Amino acid sequence: MAIDFDNVAHTKYDGSVSSINWPHTVGSGTNRLLLIAIAFAPTTVSVSSVTVGSQSATFLRADSNSTWARGEIWYLLNPTSGSQTITVNFSNNVSGCACGSCSYSGVAQTGTFDTSAAKTAFSATPNVDITLAGSSECVFIHSCWIANRTVSSHDSGQTHRYYEWSGNTYNVSCDGDDKSESSSGAKNYQITISSTWFWVCQAVAFNPSPAHLLTVNSTPVQGIPFLIENLS
Repeated sequence: MAIDFDNVAHTKYDGSVSSINWPHTVGSGTNRLLLIAIAFAPTTVSVSSVTVGSQSATFLRADSNSTWARGEIWYLLNPTSGSQTITVNFSNNVSGCACGSCSYSGVAQTGTFDTSAAKTAFSATPNVDITLAGSSECVFIHSCWIANRTVSSHDSGQTHRYYEWSGNTYNVSCDGDDKSESSSGAKNYQITISSTWFWVCQAVAFNPSPAHLLTVNSTPVQGIPFLIENLS
């Protein structure tokens, strides 16, 4: 079963704030996954909780580039369909933030994630390397930096989902891409920004839900085995 992109939403705040929220509409497809990516500074602050309506999201990973930028990714399996309010609460006030959310269907509800990775550097090409164990996975890529740098390009095959810039007071920026992969092995994902700066680039790979399996009942009916469809 293939993973299908569902919907995207994003927001920003250019000022000191301890929480932020935005609406995200989740579709009615089956085996849903919602990914929430947050970029902010200072890096001494962290995300304390994320809720989606009445549901609580789960922390996936956090990565920082020294004192310059921090990116966190949270997720929610089987989010409720319809318009939901995503609320991010920080451990202390942040100096601006930029956030994005992407929802998908056709995602494995157990053994959801294959792997995740991150890279930090000072350059004009935020990028990350990841090694996939299986095929037919989808990879979500979140890049962030604390400077007024626009995105110039995205690597071939990556689908750009959102870009958000908080504004020229704190200059928090984030970019979200994804890519469907048909093979396992080592992969690299990259975007190019308008000029060199300190950045964080994160990637998370998630698996498709299992295909429907057909099994043969061991007891023949009138001499003909019959098939039972097992929905995984």
